[in-house]
Amino acid sequence: MIIAQTAWSDAAIALGGILLVTAIAVALIWQIFKTGRAGIFSAREKAYRELAEEAVALHRTIQEELDRTNQALADVLKRVAEIERVLREVD
Repeated sequence: MIIAQTAWSDAAIALGGILLVTAIAVALIWQIFKTGRAGIFSAREKAYRELAEEAVALHRTIQEELDRTNQALADVLKRVAEIERVLREVD
């Protein structure tokens, strides 16, 4: 039986090399997943931004319509007050 004549220092260097390659591979894979995750968050943020812009536009439209409705109500109240005044004068 032949036993390898490898010194402990050679084994330690080999083990260190394997650990270094493993650490680099893990860091690389981690960064790839992190980049993909950032892309997903970016897409989600874009969707939220579009939704917020739509909400703001809708809010402006509703505010404009509310302003027109308030103006129409003020006109109606003015006319009713005028009609009441005319009716009091008739009595």
